[in-house]
Amino acid sequence: MSENGPVIRILDDGKDHPLIGQGNTAEIYNYSEKVILKLFREGMPQDTVEREARCAESIGGVFPDTPHSLGIVRYRNRLGILYEKVSGTDMIREMFRHPFRFGSYGKTLAQIHLKMHRIDIELPYTLKDKLEREISFAPDLTEHEKETVLQILQEMPEDTKLCHNDLHPGNIMIANDGYIVIDWLTAAAGNPAADVSRTLLLLRFGEPMHIRMLKRVLIRFGMSVLRGSYRKHYLANSRIPMSEIQGWMLPVAAARLSEWLTEHERDQLLRFIRKRIAKNGPMTVRQ
Repeated sequence: MSENGPVIRILDDGKDHPLIGQGNTAEIYNYSEKVILKLFREGMPQDTVEREARCAESIGGVFPDTPHSLGIVRYRNRLGILYEKVSGTDMIREMFRHPFRFGSYGKTLAQIHLKMHRIDIELPYTLKDKLEREISFAPDLTEHEKETVLQILQEMPEDTKLCHNDLHPGNIMIANDGYIVIDWLTAAAGNPAADVSRTLLLLRFGEPMHIRMLKRVLIRFGMSVLRGSYRKHYLANSRIPMSEIQGWMLPVAAARLSEWLTEHERDQLLRFIRKRIAKNGPMTVRQ
């Protein structure tokens, strides 16, 4: 990155690169033997892409289990980031190849999160600031609901630990008998309890937008098993009580509404949020 902003290179090689994966915000292309192209979907703001690139640089210096960023590019009128290619497959695919290992993968997910949460870091945004901004723009909440959630958020404790803020099996690559964490678009410095809340909510409600309904059902079943294992192992190996994690769930769930979601996930989250606001108490994830 330069002092005047990022250098954005234009990719115009005339080739159609193979699509090897996709998520709600971007498509992943095999750009070359050693490089992949994360190409963001139309409408993704440039400052969001720039923030991910900056975060990737900072995080790569303190957390080695992540691919190196090779800069921002523009490809066919869409913004993207080039990354060092990781040979392997994501944890979701591995889970469904080995369905009896769901519990083991949940433990691995917790171990990765525990390692991450031991790292202090300075990033462009704190997690509380990020949540506050996203709650303020959540299109499905009334102004009264936003005020209620923001008041709860302000009472939550600050911290400076590395938080991925979107850690789930789709963002874990299995390569060379190790694990690589990808997709730092939402990363921030903050309280690990908030980061765990986000993962628990994703494992309960989250669903990819670009897969068939039957596969979504299968994924939800697998995630319920993985969620229990992840929660058990994280709590057993951290000093964070479940009550503190529960305290973050209302603001974390409300902030999630500002993202691109399936209609089913949005409806589920809204019911979840409004039920807890009505009870005027901390949110919990069903055990």
